[in-house]
Amino acid sequence: MRLCPAPPHTGIIFRRTDAGVEIPAHWANTIQSPLCTMLWDGEGIRIGTVEHLMAALAGAEIDNAIVELDGPEARMRWGCPTRCGTARDQGAEAGRC
Repeated sequence: MRLCPAPPHTGIIFRRTDAGVEIPAHWANTIQSPLCTMLWDGEGIRIGTVEHLMAALAGAEIDNAIVELDGPEARMRWGCPTRCGTARDQGAEAGRC
């Protein structure tokens, strides 16, 4: 997983580098899934377990970022909140979209 800065009013975008797809973190892109929050692009590409990362981004006051993933799951490791702070320090925009 890689967190990249994004311009104001972009919101949080999940980019599946293995599938060449970007999925905005928006309620309209969620689908029913047991035990996790699942985003999909409407064409069958999915990203699961986004809720913990979204909480970490919110806690770091990051509203605009690109989250690059090379697979179907946004797994967090213990260092992720630190990376969220680092992303903010490197230019990820805080501000309401």
